[in-house]
Amino acid sequence: MLSNNGVKALAKSLFINNTLIMIDLSNNSVGIEGIIKVAEGIKKNKGLNRLYLCNCYLANNNIGEEGAQILSQAIVLNSNLKILSLCFNKKGIVVSMIMQSNIYLKLLNQVKVLNV
Repeated sequence: MLSNNGVKALAKSLFINNTLIMIDLSNNSVGIEGIIKVAEGIKKNKGLNRLYLCNCYLANNNIGEEGAQILSQAIVLNSNLKILSLCFNKKGIVVSMIMQSNIYLKLLNQVKVLNV
C-alpha cells in the first residue's frame, strides 16, 4: 500500500508521461496532499482515459468536500477521461464529488463507465 507521500510521487508521473492512459491508485491511502497532486496531474495529462480510486479511504483521510471539489474540477478539465471508478469509498464523499454541477454534466456527456 502506498502512503500519501507515495501517491504524491506516483502522481508526478502524470506530468511527464503523456502516453500514460490509466492510473490505478485503488487500495492506497490517498490523503488530501495526494489527491491534490493526482488532480494536478489529471489536468495536465491529456492521454489519461481511465482513473481508478477504489477503496482509497477518501473520507478517512480528511479529503472531505475540499478534496472532492479539487478532484471534480480536475476530472472536468481532462477531456479524455472515459472510465472513472470510485467504488468502495465512503458514499457521502463520492456522491458529493459527483453532484458537483460540472462533473455531473461531464459524467452525462463524456464518461462511458462510472463505477461507484
